[in-house]
Amino acid sequence: MSEQKYQAIVFDFGNIFMRLDYEVFFNRFSELMGYTFNRETVPPDLMHAMKQHEMGLLSNEDWVKAFQVIKPELTKQQVFEAWNKLLVGVPKHHFKFLKELEKKYRLFLLSNINAVHEAWIDDYMKKEHGVEDFKTQYFQEYFYSHHIHLRKPNKNIYTHVEAKLNELGVTDFLFIDDMEENVIGARQAGWKAVQHNPTEDIVEKLESYLSKP
Repeated sequence: MSEQKYQAIVFDFGNIFMRLDYEVFFNRFSELMGYTFNRETVPPDLMHAMKQHEMGLLSNEDWVKAFQVIKPELTKQQVFEAWNKLLVGVPKHHFKFLKELEKKYRLFLLSNINAVHEAWIDDYMKKEHGVEDFKTQYFQEYFYSHHIHLRKPNKNIYTHVEAKLNELGVTDFLFIDDMEENVIGARQAGWKAVQHNPTEDIVEKLESYLSKP
């Protein structure tokens, strides 16, 4: 690996470690909702509810009700099942990769995530990989949007996380995210940040990210 330039690495989770499948996700919701469901067609009120839920400002029950406003016959189980279709899994070799990486860097996790996905992921990690708590076993600290009531790419989440990192003695770090808007937001907050292409494996790409000027 290249000469070490950073004390720490702050990773996004989805499409960095947890593989996501938006096609399956949107197809399932299209079946449920009865119309083509995608980023462009989500009604404003439902999009607002999704963001509120992602910041932990809306309960699972009230979030489900936002779907039921559009289609009253939907059940909580149907919405949860469709929502979790987004999540595919974490490649097994990523766990070894993180354990090796923590010998050189302090590792942190920063993710826009909701309570429904967190519950599915925790269960998946235990059943599929025998990992009791991924968030704490592989990262020094984790920052989940629905725990801290902030979400990317809003500037306040980067300010919050940086203050926490500084308290831990971390002042020089790299942030890696798959979404352009989150990388732009981080850079505007003064962070060193790179965008990861989710079609590539983070294990293969990390060295090039760390060596960037």
